[in-house]
Amino acid sequence: STRSKNEGIILFNIKRNPHRKNFTIAHELGHFLIPSHDENAQCTKANMHEYSGANKKEIEANEFAIELLAPKKEFDSFINQKKEPDIEQIISAQEKFSISKEAVCRRYANLTDNTLAFIFTKGTTTRYFSKTKDFPFLAFKPKEEVPPHIKENIKNRTPGDITDWYCVDPHFFLDNPSDARGRELYAQTLIQSNGYSITLISLEYE
Repeated sequence: STRSKNEGIILFNIKRNPHRKNFTIAHELGHFLIPSHDENAQCTKANMHEYSGANKKEIEANEFAIELLAPKKEFDSFINQKKEPDIEQIISAQEKFSISKEAVCRRYANLTDNTLAFIFTKGTTTRYFSKTKDFPFLAFKPKEEVPPHIKENIKNRTPGDITDWYCVDPHFFLDNPSDARGRELYAQTLIQSNGYSITLISLEYE
């Protein structure tokens, strides 16, 4: 049987962004409160991004954290106030729920009825992505160059800039371009500091 856990200590980097600190604390709290988890969990930065794979306990801790900080019912209500997704909504959700933009994007992709994907990049290289279950497979993978449309739209931009929506070619973005099935792919990119950016890809009927 699992031994009772009556007290514990959570260690985190005080210099980290407050939104990321909130998630780290909630993640470690999940380890403490989920009975089957170890008493002495030592998590890495990569563990905070685990939502699939074999590391079940880290996945459960992340699911606990996001439900604690951005409860499904409350998050659903927030995103449904505006039918069409956009980057401004992501920024507003970050402010409301005090979690990172990346955590907001993952939560959004899991709960929205829209067909979309978020591409997280550093410079012109893909870091990773999060997409809805009905969004087609992408034509590129983490650590690969992003499509030219994104490269062009992040040129000469400053942190905080949000591009206008731009139409993108499915041949550059989708593993099987015919998956678009007569729909248009539109993108919008948020420029962040230190070369990071987030691109929202929306698949819409013409």
